[in-house]
Amino acid sequence: MLEEKVLSSPSNGNQNPHNDQETGEMKPSRKIALLEFRCRMEDAILGNYILGKNMGKFSSETEENLRDISLWGVPLLPSKGHESTDTILIKFLNAKDNKVSEAFKMLQNTLKWRREIKAEGILEENFRSDFENAGFIDGTDKLGHPLCYSVYGAFKGREISKKSNGAEENLEEFRRWNIQFMEKGIQKLDFKQGGVDSVVHIIDLKNAPEPLIKEMRLAGKKSSLLFQENYPGIIFKSIIINSPLWFTAFQAINFRNITQRTKTKLIFARPSKVTETLTK
Repeated sequence: MLEEKVLSSPSNGNQNPHNDQETGEMKPSRKIALLEFRCRMEDAILGNYILGKNMGKFSSETEENLRDISLWGVPLLPSKGHESTDTILIKFLNAKDNKVSEAFKMLQNTLKWRREIKAEGILEENFRSDFENAGFIDGTDKLGHPLCYSVYGAFKGREISKKSNGAEENLEEFRRWNIQFMEKGIQKLDFKQGGVDSVVHIIDLKNAPEPLIKEMRLAGKKSSLLFQENYPGIIFKSIIINSPLWFTAFQAINFRNITQRTKTKLIFARPSKVTETLTK
């Protein structure tokens, strides 16, 4: 039965402390919400409406594919009994304060969005050479979170600083590159109970071309909402270093467009505090 497979509260033994922060002590209200969410997912997948109720009738082949539907490599059909399914569902519950209907809609929208942008194939996409040194994953923090670096100074003096200024098609490529980078970070995660299931994103704006920073500023709201709605709980915290004062000021104003949960994960490190912040 589904209720027999609901995750119990993580122990405080040798398991990763961040996973404990995500799931917390499994209170009765959380268990009930998780069980209801699992039932909603089971019904939606087996009833072939996980991607929406207005998609027409499915062939038997499509039905089988929906039974195998997954997110970040984790099967979403609860009755499959995969050990990481609850971790994914809890991330969406956390994002919507345990409101099952809202969490279900959020996950449903994420699955549809991923199909629309062809997310499953984005890791195979090749981007211009400008992007080669602009992102890398290296090491972990003290809790084991992978450190994902976006180094926008890599674009200094390159073509993107001219092309991206006002060119929507190049902004779209920049967004897809960011999505690919996020997906690469997710490949480093472990969604099993007690595993490290989120990354630290470090954004270095040192020597970043001003046109690119301005485009980031203009696209900031859209990008923030995109990751907020489709990657809940994946970023443990974002650390922005070496940012111009005007960019920091703008982001402070832009805070009104993001949730409180996201605000607590966004850190601006002053030049004198960069090393201290990164080594915490």
